[in-house]
Amino acid sequence: MRNILCPGAQPVLRLLLSACNADQNKSLGVDGMQNTTLEHLPDLSTRKEIAEVTQFSIPTLARWSVEGKGPRSVRIGRAIRYRKQDVLEWLDSLAG
Repeated sequence: MRNILCPGAQPVLRLLLSACNADQNKSLGVDGMQNTTLEHLPDLSTRKEIAEVTQFSIPTLARWSVEGKGPRSVRIGRAIRYRKQDVLEWLDSLAG
């Protein structure tokens, strides 16, 4: 597993942890998307879905993908997707 240092990770982790502990019927309320919590992420998520959950911008996630930082991404044809397990492992690595 890669050791990734991301500036500003602590506030994001607090937000994600509070979202995990929130009522499962509530969302983070980001851009009106319903149920945008880690539990509700599909097994393969779009960059937009990951941005909504982590509060990192889509361009930041794209740049990190090129730089080998951030959650591991996979290419399916022309589409970029993130495996839920890879995102969870990346978030765990930020906390440690």
